[in-house]
Amino acid sequence: MLRTWSLLRRPVCQLLQRQNKSTLDHDCVVPAENDRMYVAWHPERDIPYEHTKPISATRREITAAAMNDSTPLNLPKGKLVFNNIRNEVEYLKRLTYTNKHRWFTQPKDRRLKRRAHDRDGL
Repeated sequence: MLRTWSLLRRPVCQLLQRQNKSTLDHDCVVPAENDRMYVAWHPERDIPYEHTKPISATRREITAAAMNDSTPLNLPKGKLVFNNIRNEVEYLKRLTYTNKHRWFTQPKDRRLKRRAHDRDGL
């Protein structure tokens, strides 16, 4: 196994030694001298200008895509009044795409009480 590893490692190291460049223009991954970690070099790549332009879409295409969106969220009209905590948790769960456990209070949070300040102005 160790011999196979050294054979796999050798071409990469030899490639780096042959180049002798101060700057590398391509990605490179090399094991360190003590074989305990890898050293990686990923130079910043230029993005062509054509890829930075906004995507052209007509108003009709945008509204059609919004109508076909399959989100289960139905926002109620008017003021939000929740008589049951389950309705509120269900609404928050759908609104933020999280699970229900995020919106129920934890026992640790119930134990923490705000203490009165010993002096005014604090």
